Amino acid sequence: MDKLTILVIQYKKSRKKQKKNNLIQQIQCIVYPIIKSIFNKWSIYNLPKYLTEKIFNDAKTIELLEAIKIFKKDKRSKFSSIYATRLNFLFRVYHRRYFQNGKIVKRRHGELNLLSLDYTYSQDNSKLDDGACSSLLDLIPLKQHEDIRWTAEQKLINEALNILTENERKIINVIFFDNNSISKATKILKLSPFIIRKELSSSFDKLKKVLTI
Repeated sequence: MDKLTILVIQYKKSRKKQKKNNLIQQIQCIVYPIIKSIFNKWSIYNLPKYLTEKIFNDAKTIELLEAIKIFKKDKRSKFSSIYATRLNFLFRVYHRRYFQNGKIVKRRHGELNLLSLDYTYSQDNSKLDDGACSSLLDLIPLKQHEDIRWTAEQKLINEALNILTENERKIINVIFFDNNSISKATKILKLSPFIIRKELSSSFDKLKKVLTI
């Protein structure tokens, strides 16, 4: 069993607040490369800085705790697998929301152009010689609200991850999120094409039941 999985199991078992804090800090250090790798894969670093920071902070706090919550101890289970799969699902949602043909979408569904949040403006719309201007983040009070669609997506992701086996999660990551062929996946996962196709078929059947509305 790898170190990350052991730490997660210890965290779930612990009832002492100080120990849990120490464990979560160790876990966050280990998962940092996973977040960074998936960030790069979905071009999250190309989004405006404030949004990138929010997604990163959510990944190492809220999403990490959600993944820990649904993780079930098993002899063959690895926490990195369920966490990476969860991030791939979630970052793909962001990518589809803000990118089109590899480029950032300027405006979608009437949303405020996120790129403009980095630009600066004077308070009275006139040029200020002293450079005393603010960004839209300062000028516009952004109302914090719960995105119902996002909440629903997260719930579906949790349900989907819970019903997949360790092998099924690995295969979905390698083939769909890492964009590999079945032939290449057999070499990466050291599984036969028959097993991979069988696991994929099983995964699709399970996901269809959860994700079909």
